[in-house]
Amino acid sequence: MKKIRNLIIIALVSLICVQTVLCVSAQSTNARVANVAGGTCGDDVTWVLSEDGTMTIEGTGPMATVGYWYNPVWNDYDSQIKKVVIKKGVTTVQNKGFEGCANLTKVTLPSTITSIESGAFNGCTSLTSITIPKKVTNI
Repeated sequence: MKKIRNLIIIALVSLICVQTVLCVSAQSTNARVANVAGGTCGDDVTWVLSEDGTMTIEGTGPMATVGYWYNPVWNDYDSQIKKVVIKKGVTTVQNKGFEGCANLTKVTLPSTITSIESGAFNGCTSLTSITIPKKVTNI
């Protein structure tokens, strides 16, 4: 009888340990990447840069353009940007928007992009992947 009781206790303790490991593992898998910075870059367009170097731009309409020498609001984070994901709804990539982002390797553009303005990716020496949507009529 004592052996059976000890086996039940060992089984329960083992089960608790396995559940704890699974819960901790699930929490780390679902952990969110922290954001470094973010803000607006158009009337209805926002941007967020996560600590893994992914910049996500979303909203509707064009990204802001303020003259030829415009420096984007994320200019202080150029060296941290590794990947840009522009979501469906955004219609333009602003002039000189990612100029000098030397660590940028990949850009994902939605089908709603119709214009990529002057110098948008100028100086992006590490850029290896970008697909231009069919609706783009101005580069």
